[in-house]
Amino acid sequence: MTNEVFEILTRFNEEFVAPQFAQLREEMRGLATRDELFTQLDHVYGRFDKIDSELQALKSGLKRVETEVAELRSDVATLKTDVATLKTDVEKLKAQVSMLQSQVSMLQTQVGRLESRTDAVENRLAAIEEKLTLLSELDQLRARIAQTEVRLAALEAES
Repeated sequence: MTNEVFEILTRFNEEFVAPQFAQLREEMRGLATRDELFTQLDHVYGRFDKIDSELQALKSGLKRVETEVAELRSDVATLKTDVATLKTDVEKLKAQVSMLQSQVSMLQTQVGRLESRTDAVENRLAAIEEKLTLLSELDQLRARIAQTEVRLAALEAES
């Protein structure tokens, strides 16, 4: 029976185990050696170091960007406050302009009335000046009449 077991084990080895080991050896021939594997790991670690350096640079760059964003937010808040103040000022100025426009309109109406009154006064003055001229001429005529009467009386007295 020991021979039989030996034969069975030998056959099992030849049919199953040996081909499996041969296949594994064949597959392992394409695999890297230990030195090659360590070289590749060194290369991977070098890449990790480079990536870590780049990550640190990105982190510091991100911190600068975050600082600038915070400053920009502060500036935007200030600008919003300034814009709100300007809007209020513009509304006040609009109200003042509206008030000034109504005052200008009232003043224009008053100027129109004053111009009309001035025209009327000028017309009356012209009429008065004309009457004064006529009165002056009348006084001159009266004086001439008086002189003529005096001369006429003198002539009548002579005759």
